[in-house]
Amino acid sequence: MCGFVRNVIDSPEVQKLLIKVGLGDLVGRMRGGRSYLRQTLHDHVIATSTLLHLRDAVWWYAMKPEQGRYVPNWDITSFNARNLDSRLWRNAIKQRRGLVIVDTLGESQPVPNRKTPNKFLMESSEPMLIGTVFKEWDDGTLSAAVITRDPHPAFAQFHEKSMPLFLPPEKEFVSLWLNPGIESHPEIDRVLNESWLYYDLNVTRVDTYKNAKPLSESVLIPKDD
Repeated sequence: MCGFVRNVIDSPEVQKLLIKVGLGDLVGRMRGGRSYLRQTLHDHVIATSTLLHLRDAVWWYAMKPEQGRYVPNWDITSFNARNLDSRLWRNAIKQRRGLVIVDTLGESQPVPNRKTPNKFLMESSEPMLIGTVFKEWDDGTLSAAVITRDPHPAFAQFHEKSMPLFLPPEKEFVSLWLNPGIESHPEIDRVLNESWLYYDLNVTRVDTYKNAKPLSESVLIPKDD
């Protein structure tokens, strides 16, 4: 379960990454911040056929009409998109793919006979790209979910069921991923079906994602070669 991400944008590394992957038009437009599930997913990157857009989204995909506007439908758990063949996601993964640029994410692991899971902060020394799906509703509201896949073996000890979809920091791939006119492509299928780590992750057990008080020594998960 990915339910927390942070993006710090006052770093030269972020600007370098944006330029490297063809998102240079977004330099200076990102605000950064902490994003929590059920709240706002900040600096969400989407594209039309010709333009890049940076739009905050509700971090809960399923919505419902209420008093003339759309609000989250809490009855449908939809902050992470796992089974992409399901009715909820199958059109979005073809036509409405987005991404967020983050330096930290939060994962949790259930503990037997305890209500509170272990919480882990996963921090990278370089910005990371994480894949999303999104939908714009009739009132203009944008909602989104972080895509999750089978966990990498080194990742599973921190969340055994899934991990966020890490995207390769490559210009050609990002162009494919964001293009709403490309429903499928062998490279997109490859990334969706491989559990690959493109970034080093320093993992620390913490009390909460907000306070980030360390409860353990950090452990390095190295990226795949």
